[in-house]
Amino acid sequence: MATLTAAADGSHMSGAMIALMPTVEDAERLAIEGGEAADQLHLTLYYLGEGADFSEEARRSIIDGVTDVLPHYANGPVNANAFGAAHWNGNGDEPSWVWSVGDDRATPRALGMLHGAISMALEEALAEGVDHPDLPEQHTPWVPHICAAYSDELDLVIALEERLGPVTFDRVRVAFA
Repeated sequence: MATLTAAADGSHMSGAMIALMPTVEDAERLAIEGGEAADQLHLTLYYLGEGADFSEEARRSIIDGVTDVLPHYANGPVNANAFGAAHWNGNGDEPSWVWSVGDDRATPRALGMLHGAISMALEEALAEGVDHPDLPEQHTPWVPHICAAYSDELDLVIALEERLGPVTFDRVRVAFA
């Protein structure tokens, strides 16, 4: 089995995010030995920075904003497709293996619309005089993905490709570390 590196020390767990969570069944199917735990697999819609930097007021405002906007863009589970495997940051400090995730053919543009709606809801929630840290610059373009493992081992592509296919997201997680 591959050697996990970089964020394998758990340092990536201190961040805050808004993310789609795959069903328990899909998460268990996707999880690879030595990679991210099934209950930690997610598709980040917005990275918020360090979780400890947010006051209770800011946290509540973000959660309320997400809760308010979701019913307008997702009235049930979000169906998607893990269509490829990619090695990100291969020459950097945090190499990772990810599944590239696209829309289900029956719901084109759903992931992009949901990402945009969450981004706007977040801006509105934090614009209301709530004390909050500066949000980090987001990677552009936004690329929907699920991180499988933090590793520089190239043989992990086999395990990822064996798990390609439909993924259903049935929850949204707003996490502050």
